[in-house]
Amino acid sequence: MDCTKYCHPTDKLTDDLLIEILCRLPVKSLLLCRCVSKAWHALISNAQYRDKLPRTMSGHFYHACGTASDWGYHVEYVGMQSYNESSSVDANLSFLPCGKYTSIVDCCNGLLLCHSSKGRTAKYYVCNPVTKRWATLPNTDYRVHPLALVFDPNLSRHYSVLGFNADRNSGDKLETLVSFSSETGKWVEKLVLWGSEMDTYFRRHVFFNGTIHLLAYRNPIVVVVDFEREIYRRIDLPATKVDGRSCLGQSQGYLHYSEISGNQMIVWVLKNYDRNEWVVKHSTSLEVLFEKHQVQPVPSPSHQSSSDVFDILPFHPDLDVVFLKIHGKIFSYHLISAKLAEIMNSCRRTGSFYVYTPCLLLEDLGL
Repeated sequence: MDCTKYCHPTDKLTDDLLIEILCRLPVKSLLLCRCVSKAWHALISNAQYRDKLPRTMSGHFYHACGTASDWGYHVEYVGMQSYNESSSVDANLSFLPCGKYTSIVDCCNGLLLCHSSKGRTAKYYVCNPVTKRWATLPNTDYRVHPLALVFDPNLSRHYSVLGFNADRNSGDKLETLVSFSSETGKWVEKLVLWGSEMDTYFRRHVFFNGTIHLLAYRNPIVVVVDFEREIYRRIDLPATKVDGRSCLGQSQGYLHYSEISGNQMIVWVLKNYDRNEWVVKHSTSLEVLFEKHQVQPVPSPSHQSSSDVFDILPFHPDLDVVFLKIHGKIFSYHLISAKLAEIMNSCRRTGSFYVYTPCLLLEDLGL
């Protein structure tokens, strides 16, 4: 009797060759491949190959308003039809200990920063909805209000959380910043010295180029925060007025900014980051756009809260696409073809909206 151990043909492939095959799979199929064997599981989780494996956007997390008898906003998830990755993502974040009392604070490269209002003490969690791993941020003497999650798997296996100390400022006015690092497990406080011209409020932000970019609430500027190197600078926006219907984001390796100006939606791209050179990437008349796609017109800003019926959502990280909310429905707007495509028909008002790109790394994240 031949007791020779059976060898599968794939066992003869080198790691590099196997990665070349795996990188051509969609995200959902790649996740299933982790179950083939311990060797495949380790290979797919190996940080050495993270750049080659797919990290394409799979869907959106958002806050949907519940009924009057329900608890505030609920976290929900909608997968992109072209990727169909919904089954790979825990849409309700049911693995977190706070259950339905969860809200999302930020999303960065596959990780979520979540907040729980259950009980008297607020808790913050960092989690991976694909692997269902999570970690609780430690308590601190600071009255920390986390603002942004910082995570780049291409640079480090550790994540950071940037926030501000409510004891030494009011509202979202950032004068004293605090940061938590998963590497040290500690909170650190630093005083921000950026001058009175940057002493403002912020409403949206994006992690780009290794730093946090904060979109000012009242002034047409972006404040760049590099907490580790204590560098704070400003980038002037190509706009004269900033209201609720504007968005700062990153797409295809460039910083993007979009806003509604009169009856026009304009998209800029920061072509030269060091010299703050913005160029118009796309411009369209909303009236023509809505008429072309038979969409009900949106009231002017002088009417009822116009951002409730029309708002600019984040950019697609890999494509020339910006997402729009129109009359409770979510559309993808393709900048090259100028076409709208409905991706979600929701009768409930939506709150914060997050573009989600799965992170396949496991042990490397410290979760």
